[in-house]
Amino acid sequence: MLRAALIGLPATGKTTLFQLMTAVREPAKGGRGDVQVGISKVPDPRLDRLTAMFNPKKRVPATVEFADIKVENFQKQLTLADLPKTKITYEGMEPGAPWRAKAEERIDRLRKADLVVKVVGSDGEPVKGATVSAKLTRHAFHFGTAAPAEMLLNGGNETFVGLLRELFNTVTPENDLKWQALKDWSFPLERGVRGVDWLREAGMDVRGHVLVWPGWENLPGYLKRFKGDPVKLREEVTNHIREVVTAVKGKVMQWDVVNEPFTMHDLLDILGPEVMVDWFKQTHALDPAPKLYINDFQILAGGGGTTPHRDHYEKMIQLLVDEGAPFDGIGMQGHFGSSLTSPDDMMSILDRYAKFKKDIAVSELDVVIDGEETDWIPRARIILAGGGPFPPYDRLRHRARNTGRSMDSLLDEFERLRRANVDLLRSWQLTEAQLAMTGEHATFGTVTLRQMLSTWMVHDLGHLAQISRVLAKQHLDDVGPWMQFLPVLTDRPVPRT
Repeated sequence: MLRAALIGLPATGKTTLFQLMTAVREPAKGGRGDVQVGISKVPDPRLDRLTAMFNPKKRVPATVEFADIKVENFQKQLTLADLPKTKITYEGMEPGAPWRAKAEERIDRLRKADLVVKVVGSDGEPVKGATVSAKLTRHAFHFGTAAPAEMLLNGGNETFVGLLRELFNTVTPENDLKWQALKDWSFPLERGVRGVDWLREAGMDVRGHVLVWPGWENLPGYLKRFKGDPVKLREEVTNHIREVVTAVKGKVMQWDVVNEPFTMHDLLDILGPEVMVDWFKQTHALDPAPKLYINDFQILAGGGGTTPHRDHYEKMIQLLVDEGAPFDGIGMQGHFGSSLTSPDDMMSILDRYAKFKKDIAVSELDVVIDGEETDWIPRARIILAGGGPFPPYDRLRHRARNTGRSMDSLLDEFERLRRANVDLLRSWQLTEAQLAMTGEHATFGTVTLRQMLSTWMVHDLGHLAQISRVLAKQHLDDVGPWMQFLPVLTDRPVPRT
């Protein structure tokens, strides 16, 4: 018996697998209690596409058969947020797992060495009973994070800056050196350079990210007009690399030259994957000092074994090696979802790429959690329960969890979560006194419930504005002389007339 708790599912006799997974409908008419749902050989075109992915040469209609499924229809008695959540775990999490002893042995052998201290007097003779103390002043390993230049250069961010200095010795300018941010988001390169200078003066190493993120989604909007002109497209990339690398020459220890070629490959499709070799050679010629990396995600995440993503990454690295690209390292983003890769599988994956004899860096690391599920409402609960510190939240892209999912699936999930959260929020009937209650944010310090809920609303309006800009910029070449009156395209105020 497969037991599923569903909110508001109609008590129909048959439904598709994807309805069971994603649908939220009006509660079935009638009383409470269990509803038995039988499913028998339900055709679904999405299963056809799934079959084609694994066996593209044999496209046959796919069916799936289920039996003995018990559905508990809670109607509106519960919301999705009230149901238990999957515990984040991994194989080998138990304290006595065999991998732990192996890891300790490697740490002792590879990362430790004996230290002999001799204390002698002015006569050169040993000093008996001398007390010796040692203090670590700098780590040999890089412990890094991302930081926006604006928060470093502007006042009022003392808590953020203090934690940055205390916890990290390496920093990546978050978006300040990205091509799309420089062109479409009006990020001034000069500010990014000043941010790099600030970090270096603070004694931190700087990691450059990223020179070429070769998919339209992460490139400046204007570049797409050259998709039919490979010569011009190549020229624009060359000019961009020259501008940014020259601006921070001698100031960064590493550069991600190419990022995510498996999913972001539009430039590679047009110019050929071998163009990556040219990008590495150009970067090295402009600044020979930093180590140069290729970088990709879903290599460490996603469990063990092989995947098309991992195979492709190995193929791209081999291409760079075969063509003599001057690259030094393999970046592995560590965006993990609720299904964590076991330590044994992690070692196998690292060994697979170690054969290239390049440095391997975990370039980004987080356990990705859905903000709609774990950010706003849980923090509101903490405030209403009397305050206290909020648990940490990572705001990076939810790649590890969402890779391979369709847009329909993501939108359906968001709709369910948002509906449940809004219903819960309304049910609280918050008073002015409750809105004035406070919690502790790791960066901002004390914040009120009103401030947090207002931020939630404005945050969503910001996404709507982003969507509007993306849709508008599809017509960048079509509006002609009216461009100056369309701030959604130029990110500048409309001139007064």
